[in-house]
Amino acid sequence: MIIVSQDKETVLNFDNIQNIRIEEYGTHVKGKKTYKIFAGNFEGYATKLGTYAIKERAKEVLQEIYKVYSDFTLIKYVNEEYQDQLIISNKNKYFDIYEMPED
Repeated sequence: MIIVSQDKETVLNFDNIQNIRIEEYGTHVKGKKTYKIFAGNFEGYATKLGTYAIKERAKEVLQEIYKVYSDFTLIKYVNEEYQDQLIISNKNKYFDIYEMPED
């Protein structure tokens, strides 16, 4: 599975991601906090995937990512005939690519 960043400038292969986390950024900009989602790799580098104004929204997006990845992992290990029974719509639509949603 791949993840496309919110700004559509970065594409990550989920196989190369060690962790995905939410980080809170301070109130120094107009007194508002932002919440950024980062993906860390095995070498210690982090890539920003998206920015959200509300922590709950960032958590929802994080949950969407692991739900889609979990479904993707399950589906890729079952035979194609059974995949067609499990998936009502286009398989590639939501299993191969996850695009980070806007705020």
